[in-house]
Amino acid sequence: MPIVCDYTVNGGCSGAEGMLVEGGSVYFCAPLHGTAPIEVVEIISNGKCVWQGKPDAWDVELEGVELPVPEGESAYYYLRLCQVDGHRAWLSPVWLDWAQ
Repeated sequence: MPIVCDYTVNGGCSGAEGMLVEGGSVYFCAPLHGTAPIEVVEIISNGKCVWQGKPDAWDVELEGVELPVPEGESAYYYLRLCQVDGHRAWLSPVWLDWAQ
């Protein structure tokens, strides 16, 4: 049975491209359903962990998590998680570029 997870960054789904606007924010939402309790959830941006939670729950709902906005560059954001049984999941990134 697979881990069921999906996410959006500013409304863009996993694998999508989106735009950043001056003064805007970056928000992350994700429903996560494990096959064992989810031990750690991490949001990665440009190679760094920018948010981490340790829910220790089978079902996790992240809603409106505010993330850092990149300065002067494009950015990618993706989710990875690890369950207490060692099973892991990684999702494709959402790419955000500054509006021209």
